[in-house]
Amino acid sequence: MDNQNIKYQYCNRDLLNKPEKYNFAVFQGNEFLQSYLDFRFSIVKKLENSIKMTVTFTELINNFCNQNIPQENDIELENLLIKTLYEKKMKSHKLDTNIDVFLKKYEIKKRLMSKYDTGFLEMNQDYKNLRNYLLLGLLCVIRYEETRNLKFLNTILKINDMLITQAQQINEQTDLSIFKYCLEFEIKFVKELCELKGLEIQ
Repeated sequence: MDNQNIKYQYCNRDLLNKPEKYNFAVFQGNEFLQSYLDFRFSIVKKLENSIKMTVTFTELINNFCNQNIPQENDIELENLLIKTLYEKKMKSHKLDTNIDVFLKKYEIKKRLMSKYDTGFLEMNQDYKNLRNYLLLGLLCVIRYEETRNLKFLNTILKINDMLITQAQQINEQTDLSIFKYCLEFEIKFVKELCELKGLEIQ
């Protein structure tokens, strides 16, 4: 079968405002996998064309943490995720539970609110801060590297699907770089799994 006839269909609408449920997704074979990878590569290429200065993954995390010092504010999700990223930068597992909590929240609602109380209950219905999704995706990349637990890769895939449908709204250079690395690591992880399963893809 010609893989040109099989399209990756999960990014054909606004997934932030109309989330995909991914219920009972059917594996469509190598052709679908190749279509998915080709699609992902095309997005990475577009991001590369938009990024003015390339930095390594480690430099990206170091620069981001240096430029975004965590505040004593556990209400704003962005700040809480920055604090968690800072701990990961220090090779600490102190705030790993934060990643698990918000991974589960994303898996249930496919949305992250901008404010949560100290018990992680929603304090508003503002879910449109794309940096929160970028940061959770980045943290899931780090945790998958540490654990190889598929729940992190599963969430990376879903977050990246959604962010692709919001790509026109991602403009800051740091955010573009985070998005590019999340996609590149996703591709790397998926290809590694395919090799383990004996699936031939390019």
